[in-house]
Amino acid sequence: MNKERIIELSNQMLNREITGEEKQELGKHLESSSQARQVYYELCETHALLKDYHQNFELPQNTDLPKSQSNKGAFRYLLWATSLAAISLFVFTLIQSQSQVPQIEAETLSQAPYRGTILAKLDRSIGSQFTYGNQNGQQPKVGEQVAQGLYTLEQGIIQLNYQNGAQAIIEAPAHFSLDSDLLITCSQGKISAFVPPEAKNFTIRTAVADVVDLGTEFSVWVVENEFVETHVYKGLIDVRLTATQEERSRELKAQEAVRIIFEKDERQVVQNISINDIDLKNDFFIRNLQEPDNDYSKYISQLGPVAYFPMEMSKDGSTLSDWSTYKNDASANRIAHKNNLLVRGKSGNALHLSGANHKGFLYVPDYPKSPLGEITVSAWVYAKSRPSWATIVKNWGMREWGQFHFGLNQTGFLDVEVMDKDGQKIHIKEKDKFPTGSWQHVAFVHTGSEVRLYRNGKLMASEQVNGLNTQGKLKSLGIGTKISDQDHGFDRKVPGHWDGSLDEIAIFNQILSEEEILKLYELGL
Repeated sequence: MNKERIIELSNQMLNREITGEEKQELGKHLESSSQARQVYYELCETHALLKDYHQNFELPQNTDLPKSQSNKGAFRYLLWATSLAAISLFVFTLIQSQSQVPQIEAETLSQAPYRGTILAKLDRSIGSQFTYGNQNGQQPKVGEQVAQGLYTLEQGIIQLNYQNGAQAIIEAPAHFSLDSDLLITCSQGKISAFVPPEAKNFTIRTAVADVVDLGTEFSVWVVENEFVETHVYKGLIDVRLTATQEERSRELKAQEAVRIIFEKDERQVVQNISINDIDLKNDFFIRNLQEPDNDYSKYISQLGPVAYFPMEMSKDGSTLSDWSTYKNDASANRIAHKNNLLVRGKSGNALHLSGANHKGFLYVPDYPKSPLGEITVSAWVYAKSRPSWATIVKNWGMREWGQFHFGLNQTGFLDVEVMDKDGQKIHIKEKDKFPTGSWQHVAFVHTGSEVRLYRNGKLMASEQVNGLNTQGKLKSLGIGTKISDQDHGFDRKVPGHWDGSLDEIAIFNQILSEEEILKLYELGL
């Protein structure tokens, strides 16, 4: 079987460029081999899927962006689809009739989607999982090249860097096609693009509109068969409706956004399109996978933390950087969220956890402990719910204890637990239940004789204590979960998995004043 020739002839037929002699040649191939019929059938199926997702588009030649076609060709497409269905049915019938073919033959048939020329580099891949990855079907690794073709990103976040300088961050779940260095076609998912002047006209194509860059930073959210949203953060874009009889476009400038609502009829023809203004979503898309060096992080660094996690992940998503001078990076344990493990935070991105459903957390093997019994811990947290003993950050295990236990208590109140010099465990908690559905700045300060609990810059509770017991043996930190004494896992009895997001966690072996705590809150607003 000459697979390459069958693919060539099949593509010519599907593009209506095949001659009579070539039709006869293709027919002979299909009659002579069940493998040939299987290849042909899969190719027809792929074309049908692409047609359904992308309708009538052509790949751009060189770097010129093609002009999108309207639905004036819908009738021609219907004829094409009908012919394809008839041919596919014929081939399927032939395949079914060859049930005597050995199983091993079927197992050798290619199931791989099309992979063409190299277009971009996979610069970052955080918890990503593709249905089918590179040319060999393997999951692409950071630094590897990514080729033309249709992709389904089941989970995680990736960043693609193009040679022309364009960058695209794609968030799962997403279904998209990399078509050229200036074109991504998306039928489902969220894509954020940074486009320099060299890559002007970079386009994200959807079922109803082309979102064309005019020198910008923008994001697109596609929900299949429902709507497309476009948000512009810098520069200009042109939103060109493509599924209408007449040409319509809408230019958007920075801080503007629209939602395009549509539906499809029983033939999958787009109809009833409306384009509506909406508010810009500043905290919805992941637009940068590097944490900003802003006023907040500069102030934290100025205060001299012994551990500081602004939630900047490594390129492969395996670790999170400690921005303190001690560089005790955290490992991302059990981070396998169905969608994404990062969300927009108070400053840059935040760690996204889902409680007991997720069981994800960060593990820090060691960090400098307070030698004098003075501690401050600060964090921005977002709670979706209030799990029992939910963990913000704890140097505390199942049996072994450390210097603090910070999170919610068993009834959902903000709580810090410490052990004094007499070996007595002391809880200091807030009087009101912890709010859900909003970002809160939380902190506690241990002065050596008093523990103070803060929320949103205000003192919420305090209690006198007899110093801090510094004889604890536990070296490690658990962020988002209380950790086990024996391994890098979570406490099997009362793990306290956080349900929500955590950001900007900082630990100091010194006393921060009320003014400094208030400034941390105000800088995060």
